[in-house]
Amino acid sequence: MSSEKRPGRKERIEELQRIKDGWYREKDLTLLDRDDSRWVSHSHPLYVELGCPPTSAGRKKFMMMFLDAFPDIHQAIDDIIDDGDKSIVRWTITGTHTETFRSPLFTVPATNRRVTFTGINFSRYEKGKSGGEADSPVERWEQWDVFGLMTQLGIVPQPPYRSPVVEPGA
Repeated sequence: MSSEKRPGRKERIEELQRIKDGWYREKDLTLLDRDDSRWVSHSHPLYVELGCPPTSAGRKKFMMMFLDAFPDIHQAIDDIIDDGDKSIVRWTITGTHTETFRSPLFTVPATNRRVTFTGINFSRYEKGKSGGEADSPVERWEQWDVFGLMTQLGIVPQPPYRSPVVEPGA
């Protein structure tokens, strides 16, 4: 794609923020509904291991695990980069683990610990794929700091030391 931005960039950024606000503030997971036959997800492997396939229903199941365990969960959008047919969202999630996290693999009783972890989503859009004229997401990649979250919850022990910072050229 050329460096020229397609019309609607501002609207896409506003829509991404509205969807994220709907998930975390309003707990409205209907925003995840979509035609899965037109969707390819390269989500974090943990989703599938937790019994959440890369479908709209699987994503809702995964989100509910977090919304139930972290009732005060909040996602801040740190950066959004949009290039017409692709967007990148860098985010930070905070919340307090006040309820049991339940999954098919394991259960984590409430720790009452406040956590912060970050992640990034990369999405690709195609015009009219959802049956309308608007751009629709058709492919998505996601990575987030699972190790950091598990360390903060006490599931994984804190490393005994931090790696030294190596300056470039040193």
